[in-house]
This record gives sequence, C-alpha cells and structure tokens, in this order.
Amino acid sequence: GCFRVRCKTEEAVGRISEIVNDARKLDDLGIGHAMNLGMYDFFPKAAGKGNTVRYLREKWGLKAEECVALFDDDNDIPMARECGTGYLPSITSESVRSRLSAEPRWHVAETAGSGVFATEEILERLLVQVTAGASAPTAQPAAVS
Repeated sequence: GCFRVRCKTEEAVGRISEIVNDARKLDDLGIGHAMNLGMYDFFPKAAGKGNTVRYLREKWGLKAEECVALFDDDNDIPMARECGTGYLPSITSESVRSRLSAEPRWHVAETAGSGVFATEEILERLLVQVTAGASAPTAQPAAVS
C-alpha cells in the first residue's frame, strides 16, 4: 500500500522534510518515497512506478529505448528514467520544470497544460512514429513557459 501525507502547516512540512532527507534510514526500513501534487507518498521500496517499469521491461525483454513514459510530477521520475523517452502533457511541479534542460529525452507537449488535448497530441505523435516503423520515439523538445 501507499501512505500519503498532506502537510497543512510549515511545521508539518519541516517534520516531513526531516524524514525525507534521512534517505539512509528510509532505505534501511525498505521505504521509498515521492512527492505527488504537493503531497508526500511513502510506499514499500520494491513498489513504485520505476520498479514496475523495470520489471515489465525485463519480463518482456524490452530496452529502455523501446519504452515511453507519459508523466508530469515528481513521483513519475523513476518511471521516466526507466524509459528511453518521456513526454509531459503538463508539468505539475517546479522541480520537474527545473530538470527539463538536463533531460534531453523528455519532451513537453506543445499544448501542455490543456488536459486531454495535450495527452492526445502526444499519443498522436507516438502513433505516427509507430506506424512509420520508427525504432525509437523522437521529438524536438517544446519550449517551456
């Protein structure tokens, strides 16, 4: 299961930050964590999106370059790292936005932030690549505003 913490006060944010910053203790306890929509998620270390993608890639014999992630928040980053390309239909955290320039395999939808329209844009782009027989998804990074 997953345990979600929503901090309503600065004191609560400080207390949770102390826990999150003690990564070695969390590792020793077998606990993973991620931030999602401004809340902290805690879960078994063996769980999580990144581990799930890694397991499926190994099970089906896929290379990272053959996988694509659609994501928008911090809790999705381990999943995006396991895929050759990442597409963002929106950006829901400043930390993801700040990492874009260092991640050339991540691409922001031109219609980012427009909900299903951005997702549809990405899926249409992927469909064109797949039907054209492209071995790996490629795209030009979109400007981030």
